[in-house]
Amino acid sequence: MIIFTVGMAAGRLRLGGWSVVVGALAGCGPQPLVPTSDAGASPATVSQPPPGMPTGDGGTPPATVGAATDAGPVFRLARTTLLTSADLTTAKVLAADADGIYWVTGDNQLWMLPAGSDAPGQLAADPNPMRDANYNAALLATRNALFWTASILAPNGQSLRSPLHRTQKTGGDVVLANCPCRPPELAADDAHLYFPQGSVADETAMIAALPLDADPGTAPTPLVRLGFDGVLSSVAVDDQYVYWTTYPVASTVQIGEGPVTRGDKASLLAGDGIFSELVADWVSALRPVGGALYVVYAPPWLDWFVGRVDQTGARSNLPLPGGSTLLVLDRWVVTATTPDSTYPRGRMIAAPARAVAGDGSLAVQIADDVMVLPVIGPPGLVFVDSRGHLWAMSAPDLGTAVAAGQP
Repeated sequence: MIIFTVGMAAGRLRLGGWSVVVGALAGCGPQPLVPTSDAGASPATVSQPPPGMPTGDGGTPPATVGAATDAGPVFRLARTTLLTSADLTTAKVLAADADGIYWVTGDNQLWMLPAGSDAPGQLAADPNPMRDANYNAALLATRNALFWTASILAPNGQSLRSPLHRTQKTGGDVVLANCPCRPPELAADDAHLYFPQGSVADETAMIAALPLDADPGTAPTPLVRLGFDGVLSSVAVDDQYVYWTTYPVASTVQIGEGPVTRGDKASLLAGDGIFSELVADWVSALRPVGGALYVVYAPPWLDWFVGRVDQTGARSNLPLPGGSTLLVLDRWVVTATTPDSTYPRGRMIAAPARAVAGDGSLAVQIADDVMVLPVIGPPGLVFVDSRGHLWAMSAPDLGTAVAAGQP
C-alpha cells in the first residue's frame, strides 16, 4: 500500500506500473504547463446536484468514520498518491489508459503524463482564437490516439465552434470535424468514435460515427437524429448497443433531463435506425458495465441518485447520490461533483456495485477536494484537486474506505 505522507523526503514508488511522487508538496515546486515561449491556443457537461458534505484533507484519511445521517453519506477519505508535481490548474478534463494520463486545458492544449514518468509534455494545441476558456472540453483515449474537442470562435467572430481533434500519442494532430454539437460528448468502441453533430435550433442535431482511423474530411455516418428540442446529455457504448440520453430545452433553457434510448450499433451504422426507449425517466449520465447500465437519475427539484438497469429494463436503486460523472471501478460505483458557488470543494462518493437501496449498505465519501472530474486508469481513480495536483486512488484503497464506512 502506498501512502502520500506530508513531511517525507521526496522520492518515487511504483503504483500499477506507474512512477509516483511521494514527498512534501513544499519541496516539489509547481511546474507551469503553459509554455512561455510557445503558447499554443476533460463521465460530459452535466448539471450538478447540490453537494451536502463536510470538507477535509483529500490526501489523508480521517482517523474515524463519521456516522451516516440523513444529511448524506458516511465520511471516510481514501488514501491517495501524488502522480506528478506539475501544476494542472488549467486542466478541464482528464483521460487515462495504460500509456499515460491526458488532459485538455482551458486554452485548448492537450497534455500527456506518460506511464512511468512524473514529467508531462504537450502533445497538441488548437491555434485558433478563443472567446472564453474551454470549460466543456471532451477527451477520450483509445488505441494509439486521443480524441478531444477545442473551443474556438467561429468565422463570424460571434458564435463558438468545437473542432474535433485526433492526436497520435507519438505526435501528429488533425481536425476530423469542424463543428460537433455543444456540449461535446465522445464515446468509442474498438472501431468507431460516436459524437454529436449538427444544431438543435435547425433540427439537424444527431449522433454520428466515424471510424477511429478516418481521414480528415471524412463525412460522419448519421446514426439517429435528436429532434428539435433534444440536446445530447450523455452517450455510451457497449459490445452491442449505443445508449444516449438527452435533455429538452425551451427557448435554449434546460427544462429537465430525458429518458434513456438504446439502439443496436450494427443496425444504426447500416442506416436502419433501429432504436427504442430503455428507461422512461429523468437520466443525466450513463455507464454500461458487465451487461448492466448504471445511470444517474436526475428528477427535477429532487435529490439525484444512482440506479442499475438490466438489459430487460428491470431497475434497482443504489444507496448512492448522483453526481456530474459516473464510474465503475472493480466492485464499486463512484459519483463525483466539482465545486460550485455554494460548495467550493468537489467530492467523490462510492458504494458497492451490487448494493441495493435499503439492504443496509451505505454510500461513503472517499474524497473531498475534486476540481477536475475523475477518470479510471491503471493507477485507479485519477483526479485533480483545487491546488492543481494530480492524484491517484487505487482500487484497493477505494475498497478499504468503502468497507470502513459500512455498518
